[in-house]
Amino acid sequence: MKKKLIVRLLLAMIIMGCYALMYFQPMWSFEFVAPQYPQGLELQVYLNGARGDVFEIDIINHYIGMSKLGDAAVNERAIAPFALMALSGLVLLVAIVPHKIFGRIMSLPILGFPVAFVSIFFLWLYRFGHNLDPAAPVDLTPFTPTILGTGIIGQFHTFALPGVGFYLACLAAGLTLILLCPHTALPEGEKKRTSSPEKVPPGQSLSSL
Repeated sequence: MKKKLIVRLLLAMIIMGCYALMYFQPMWSFEFVAPQYPQGLELQVYLNGARGDVFEIDIINHYIGMSKLGDAAVNERAIAPFALMALSGLVLLVAIVPHKIFGRIMSLPILGFPVAFVSIFFLWLYRFGHNLDPAAPVDLTPFTPTILGTGIIGQFHTFALPGVGFYLACLAAGLTLILLCPHTALPEGEKKRTSSPEKVPPGQSLSSL
């Protein structure tokens, strides 16, 4: 049991390290190329905001009636560090508590975090591309920016890929599955086996046994 607990704590420390690094790594990356920008514009999406050619992209967004990047996911960015700390706490509980059902329930947010991030991210891309200002200088049909691979926005060719932070989130989920594996599970405690007294056939006395 002691050896398994050490292994589980080491896995938990690695997962918590993934969450610590994740906050400082891009979750998603974009590249925009157009005749006006042959060298391309780059954008990295972090849990706490956007970095890269944000100023230039905001200017382009203004012309097509799209909101500024800083207006996206304000609440989500505010709670991101606390969410990572909460996930780290859940990882530690999963590692040290031997109850299997409890561990599975507590691991659900950890396993679901990559999916939740992509879902919320896609929702914000949809909102930005469909809530265009009708009074904008450039009239553009509402759209959803391509979240993965190549796409087209007006004259821009876009290319989007997950960043290091997202891969760290997937790694944390994968390591959590190892914590849930029966080979690394802590024993929940063995039930004491009590032998019931042997039944004496009718008509046979205890002295004859």
